[in-house]
Amino acid sequence: WRIGWAIAPAVIASAIKNIHVKLTDSAPAPFQEAALTAFRSPPGFFEALRAVKKTVLLASNKCYICVLT
Repeated sequence: WRIGWAIAPAVIASAIKNIHVKLTDSAPAPFQEAALTAFRSPPGFFEALRAVKKTVLLASNKCYICVLT
């Protein structure tokens, strides 16, 4: 949480508000880079990623079941 305040003439307060909106409502640069990389990746990348995710989830599920029994 970011809490703060400023007292300034209307022109400067308006500029502060514009900067604040851009900083808090925009996606961080690393997320933008990740999205761009995802858009540029071939479909095979996502199929391989999905397979790895499924394997990890299945392995963790088996391990969880072992702990419960």
